[in-house]
Amino acid sequence: MDAVEGLSFCSQMQGLVLVDKDGIPVHRPMSYMDQRARKELQDGMQSGVRVQGLNVVNLVRSMMLTGAASTSVKDPVWKYNWIRNHEPENFRRAYKWLDVKEYLIHRCTGNFIMTRDSAFSTMVYDTRKGKEQWSPSICRAFGVDMEHLPKVIRSEEEAGRLHEKAAAELGLPAGIPVFGGGGVDGLEDVLHDAGSGTWTSGWNPRVRRRRRCLAHRRRCRRMRNGTDPHLLGHFRMGGDGHRPTGHRYRFHGGCHRRRTERTVQLLRRAGDRRKMSRMGPGSSGIG
Repeated sequence: MDAVEGLSFCSQMQGLVLVDKDGIPVHRPMSYMDQRARKELQDGMQSGVRVQGLNVVNLVRSMMLTGAASTSVKDPVWKYNWIRNHEPENFRRAYKWLDVKEYLIHRCTGNFIMTRDSAFSTMVYDTRKGKEQWSPSICRAFGVDMEHLPKVIRSEEEAGRLHEKAAAELGLPAGIPVFGGGGVDGLEDVLHDAGSGTWTSGWNPRVRRRRRCLAHRRRCRRMRNGTDPHLLGHFRMGGDGHRPTGHRYRFHGGCHRRRTERTVQLLRRAGDRRKMSRMGPGSSGIG
């Protein structure tokens, strides 16, 4: 292991790990797929004056400042509010909001940080050029305590040095640098420039030089963001996932539909047939 000169992580994104001052989680960490915060989503984004079911003020504010909008029950800000509403004692003990990768970084270095791609995926981070920081306006709107938000660094920056305890557990040399790394979606965009994935939803990542917001009906839940190549930027549009960028991957006519139908067929064979038989375009609470 003496040949190891540095350490970095790549992990799932949009999880929630609230930790105390010692870096110990104050609750059971919540993955991206956690969908308990339906009431919090309804209160924050599906009430008041709405367009396509979404609060106009919060939607426009989010898109203008962050380049995205928290329109899914899986988005981390609603998990954050769920912990406050349902586990108030644990919430009072919270010191910092971390994602999965950032929790591992803390375990290795003792430092509380978040890389820009993870910060962007919280959708409370201002991504406008020259204004890259946690957004006080978005935090106020969604009830986020800014004291919980860690320092933001770039993915290639050093987050700290591997301390003795972590080095002993990992069998690595103490003192090697630990870098920010990136989330799976952000790095996918960087490494492949453009890609496509069809599971129970369509995912179309593509890197652009300029910051851009695109909306294709309500099914677009992630707006295009290109202020930094490490920032998450993709579409999630259910059964129509491949339509806007189909030409990029030579998908023509009904090909995207056939691909989605094929995915559903495979899932039906592997999963709960009764649940799959009711599944329409999009995740429908499955994945």
